[in-house]
This record gives sequence, structure tokens and C-alpha cells, in this order.
Amino acid sequence: MKKRIITIMISILFVLTTSITRASDLSIGMTSFYSWYSPFWKDFYDKVEIDPALMMGPVISWGFSDNFTFTAVILYSVMQYKTDIETGPVTMGSGSQSNVHVSNAPLTRVDSDLTISYTLTQYFKLFAGFKFMTVNNDEVSGTGASGKNVNGYCMGINEFGGGAGVSAAIPLSLIFDNLYFQCGLSYCSLCSPLQLAFTDTSGSTYYYGQGFNSTVSLSYYIESLNTSIALGGRYQALWYKSSNDVYNASGNMDRYYGVTLSLMYYF
Repeated sequence: MKKRIITIMISILFVLTTSITRASDLSIGMTSFYSWYSPFWKDFYDKVEIDPALMMGPVISWGFSDNFTFTAVILYSVMQYKTDIETGPVTMGSGSQSNVHVSNAPLTRVDSDLTISYTLTQYFKLFAGFKFMTVNNDEVSGTGASGKNVNGYCMGINEFGGGAGVSAAIPLSLIFDNLYFQCGLSYCSLCSPLQLAFTDTSGSTYYYGQGFNSTVSLSYYIESLNTSIALGGRYQALWYKSSNDVYNASGNMDRYYGVTLSLMYYF
């Protein structure tokens, strides 16, 4: 399912890029996110250490009218989050107990957005769209419940849903020409099938999440190259809830935060 959705979104980016390359208001580029991951399940265990990881991917933005702009972004963790988990017996929501010691478990993450924005004023925009995220671990070796070996699929979180927000781009011409302060805040509501196989609980349980994504950056436009460079930060949080709270996730949250860097070329 995850690979199919990623393939579809990459295909959409390719078709859009090839079909609107001659458009007057088109920009394409690359963005990166060096991020830290703080999962809701970290408090279940005696020790959880997750190294930061680099995510990168393409961006395309197309202004198809005076006020409307379509933007697509796909980020993929080119560096995997290395995870070390250690705990004594812990009781999960299902009543089962789990001993876990997993070292160097790689977490792979995808974060993608398809949005349409509407220009309110010279500096402010409203936007809405679709979000898809995954955090998966497919390679695990260690000790699981009752001393059993843990091998194979360890964790899968696939999140998808809609969101909306506001963004601003404010020129800082008093400081430097072509320098802009950019910021954005969005709200999202996502459906999340979760599976944590090392908890003695099999199968997926659906959760619903509500959260926000905030960004700030400084952007400099190089006029001679029709290119902008933006350096900033991003913070994203998602709270889970479910009527069948198998994984004790309700009321807890996942957090992602870190440094962003992007490069955009304007046609």
C-alpha cells in the first residue's frame, strides 16, 4: 500500500512537470529536512534512542491562475533513523507483556503533501490539501516478548488525511534586497493504521490523529539565476485517539522537528 501510494505521487509529479514546463508561473526544486523523531511509544520502554536523519525530495509549484497555486512535495529519508530500544516487561493496552531489546533498527520515513493555495494579499496565502506520511521498520533483530527473537516486521505507521493552514512571505528589504522571511502554520486530521509487532499484539489498529505543522525560514532570491535558497526550521506534532486503544497511543503524540533547506528554480 505504501509503495503504491508513493509511486502514484511520484508519477503525478512527473506528469505535472512534463505537461506544464512551459507555464509562466512554474518552479521546481529540491527540499531537505534534517529531523529528529520523538514517537508516542518512547515512554513505553526503559531506553529509546533515535538518531536524527536526513530527508530529501522534489518540489513542484505551479501558479495556474492569478490567485491559485498548486504545490507538491515528497520527502524520503535518504538516511534512516537508527533506533535502539531496551525495556523490561511492560503491559500494553491489550493486557499482554513484552520484553524488548532491539538495536540498530532502521526506521524509514516518507512525508508528502499535495496542496492548493489561494493568495489573500501580497504577503499572505491560505492553503488546503492532502497529506500522506509513513514511519516503517522492516529489518529487526533482537529479543522480544518472553525472550523470543524478534525478526522481520517491527513497526508500521501509515498516516493520511486532509489539512489546511496559512502562510506568509514578508520582504526584509530594509536589511537586504531579495531577502524574505517565510512562515506557515497548518492543521491536519489524519487516519493512522498502526502496527507494533513487538508488543505481542498482531494486526493493525486504526487511530485518528489531529495535529499541526509549523515552519519558519529565511529565503534569498538570486535574480541572475532565477533561483531562491531557503534555510529554516520545522516542527510537527500529531496526537492520536482511538476507541480501541491497543497500543496506548490515545492522548500521546508523535513529534518531528529539525532544520530545513530548499532550493527552487523559477521559470
